Amino acid sequence: MSSFWQQFKETAGSLVRGSRRSVGVIAESLDRQASIQKLAARIRALSRERSDVITSIGKKVYSLHTRGKVRNRDVLSDCLRVDEIGQQVEDLQQQIEELRRQATAAEELVVELEDEAPVTEEAEEPEAAAEPPEEQVTEPAAEPDSPAPEATEADTELER
Repeated sequence: MSSFWQQFKETAGSLVRGSRRSVGVIAESLDRQASIQKLAARIRALSRERSDVITSIGKKVYSLHTRGKVRNRDVLSDCLRVDEIGQQVEDLQQQIEELRRQATAAEELVVELEDEAPVTEEAEEPEAAAEPPEEQVTEPAAEPDSPAPEATEADTELER
């Protein structure tokens, strides 16, 4: 029986040593992943900062263009394209304003044409005034709790 316990101890010890190595490998892997994530976050922050600086440079160059101080052909062509785009935007905004003015004018016209005067007898159509209205026989509505009245012979003769 001693050999069984001896084998058990050796197997258990081997498993513990293997587990420790596995835990160490996993911990190292997690540390590497965390370091990669930190570096990637730093790269994203630097990329945003770089973009902001490039945008700032562009604004400064365009500002110089508005004062006639840009002579480089490549930069000048880009500045002229920015001018064209700005003009297109202004034209579209003017179209929007014109459409809004037209809509406002149309609404004012509709308001001016509204007639709130009551209809008088003189305004009735002549056909409607010439024909007498048809008489409709209406029966009083039965009360909800009472049963419907039965038809009598007199009622039947009146309907004929």
